[in-house]
Amino acid sequence: MSKELKEYKDGEILNTLSFDFEKGEMMASKSEVVKEKETKEFFKVELEDGRIINCTMNHKLFVKREKRIIELQLKDIKEGDELVCI
Repeated sequence: MSKELKEYKDGEILNTLSFDFEKGEMMASKSEVVKEKETKEFFKVELEDGRIINCTMNHKLFVKREKRIIELQLKDIKEGDELVCI
């Protein structure tokens, strides 16, 4: 069960999935919650299957471009880019 964004504490360690670009595969990893000191504007990204990602323009997402998976900030994603989600 996932929590609301506001329920996570700064410095909390989460079990996440990461992409190993050298091996071209997903792997289990850990991530630390970093809360911004100032309020940022959040954007809603709706996926084709109806799932929603709430993030800032600096949030990094995986994108498939030209048969490669790359990591881009939301502000650098273009219409037609394919988000890689699990």
